[in-house]
Amino acid sequence: VLLLGIDGCRASALLAANTPNIDTLLNHATYSFDALTQYPTWSGPGWSSMLTGVWEEKHGVLDNTFLGSNYNTYPHFIKRIEQLYPAKNTASVAQWSPINDNILQSSADFEINLSQDVDVKTQAVNILNNQNPDVLCVHFNLVDAAGHSYGFDPSVPQYISAIQTADSYIGEILTALRNRANYNNENWLIIVAPDHGGN
Repeated sequence: VLLLGIDGCRASALLAANTPNIDTLLNHATYSFDALTQYPTWSGPGWSSMLTGVWEEKHGVLDNTFLGSNYNTYPHFIKRIEQLYPAKNTASVAQWSPINDNILQSSADFEINLSQDVDVKTQAVNILNNQNPDVLCVHFNLVDAAGHSYGFDPSVPQYISAIQTADSYIGEILTALRNRANYNNENWLIIVAPDHGGN
């Protein structure tokens, strides 16, 4: 599994941006541009819902403080994989550290927090090139940061530019994936998703 998370990426802006790498995935994908999140559209509840598979009334996260979280009952999906298949190689590389520190909670074999998305991309490529991951979760934050600074709207050039940069990083990761020596014998599920689309 390769999960590529683009924090704060609004569907209408994704469609307006020049994203050849994501577009290539869409040619062979099941997808929707009408997916829903719950209010409030904060990263804490959003990523918790996506990564645990349950809504906030179960995982307990209502905002970015993570107070009231119930990850013991509803853990990150990597923790479930590690419990059932401890030999699986799992990794999570994130720009927003609460994904690893609060939600994943040291359940993966490799958890890496980095301050820049370009470093997240480089580390993900390194893992695909030099390790043998069964699950790799990657979190990019530049789109969300642009949205908070300039606006979550297709008319905002900085927001569109950030989406296009994220797409270029995804392209490098996909190239590394396809260049793996055993790629033709591997069966990858690739997921591209945001946690929310702005306010």
